[in-house]
Amino acid sequence: MREVMTVVKTDDRYIYLQAVTEEASCSACALSGNCSIKSGDMHISVRKENAEKTVEVGDTVIVDLKYNQAILAMILYGIPLSGFLLGVLVGYFFKLSDIFSLVFGLALAGGGFLISKLFDKKYEVRIVDVKDRGNNYPKNLTNNGIV
Repeated sequence: MREVMTVVKTDDRYIYLQAVTEEASCSACALSGNCSIKSGDMHISVRKENAEKTVEVGDTVIVDLKYNQAILAMILYGIPLSGFLLGVLVGYFFKLSDIFSLVFGLALAGGGFLISKLFDKKYEVRIVDVKDRGNNYPKNLTNNGIV
């Protein structure tokens, strides 16, 4: 899914973005009033190395959100939880002590966390395009001395 966002702030490592919401497009949407973008301000940060082009504060950018929230939740919570349950069940079936089952479950949960960190890199947010800076309305107002 791609979103149009505005660069709010930059520092040495990150670019901070805010979602652009237009009342005209939001009022025509079927989810109007129930959307997380309109009801709350959507702020995200992107690593500078994940930006394909250089950006400045005030630029309008197109961001590629490569994630589905259900899949991301399954990766972040499901894999470590499955590891924990597997470790505890292995300890139960082999009739090991409860302490050893707990420790083995926690070890497999830690391994599941490391696996989910590997999958997490696949779903990083990227800035794929910067809209024409000449048509950037707030920046033009500032540069022309109107604001």
